[in-house]
Amino acid sequence: MTVNTSAVFTGSSFTAAGMTAGANNLTIAADALSLTGGAGSVTGSGSVTITPQTGTTSIGLAGAAGTLQVTTTDLSAFGSSFSQVTIGGGSQQGAITANTLSVAYPLQIQTSGILSLNGNLTNTAIGAAVTLTGAASANVLGGNVVTRGGVLTLNGGYNLNAAVLLDSTNSGGSANGANISVNGTLDNNTSTARSLTITAGNGNITLGGNVGQGAFGGLSSLSATTGTARRFAPKPTVPCTVAATMTVVASTTHSPADTCTGR
Repeated sequence: MTVNTSAVFTGSSFTAAGMTAGANNLTIAADALSLTGGAGSVTGSGSVTITPQTGTTSIGLAGAAGTLQVTTTDLSAFGSSFSQVTIGGGSQQGAITANTLSVAYPLQIQTSGILSLNGNLTNTAIGAAVTLTGAASANVLGGNVVTRGGVLTLNGGYNLNAAVLLDSTNSGGSANGANISVNGTLDNNTSTARSLTITAGNGNITLGGNVGQGAFGGLSSLSATTGTARRFAPKPTVPCTVAATMTVVASTTHSPADTCTGR
């Protein structure tokens, strides 16, 4: 299928063996999706949005629970040249739940409902960003989020359900890294205290909300590694509780001073 203009495909289901979109933007609004052409079979340089017909419908990624199922086969169908692939979007209210997945293009997962990550999310494309946007609170991080030098942004409040790594250096493979921002609270999801490690290479680390101030107390540890600036919340003293140790490595500027109860 060749798409010669920006297009919105709406229906109860959408199936395609391959698509060539050029610079056009694509929106697929359906409650069932099947992209059967294999890896890289949907090509273009514009943006792609995958959303259900109704904003309250839930979405499941890589086999996770949800009415609209977006499988690993579907996710791999998108070529690396797209400017961004969005799952959900500004009108999405239903929950989005994701199991372990790997992509090779700028990825945005967006809902005003609960966003839950049950496994690791890896972006293998050089410089490709990952943006996760969920509800103001009660989103769940149960895996690592890793980019290969792409900016990493989490919007909303997140509860840690595992030891979590936020890493824009691909475990050192892209040593310069990129900015990492969490624009909301960070807490434990249960009474089990969890650790958080943030590695940004030469990028900035910004924590824009309280850390470890939720019902289940402080994180077990917080480690932030960056070669430039770290900004722990827009307050004189960071409202941050860590039961064990907080370490901050190789930063040159502090805005504000990075103080943390239990450091």
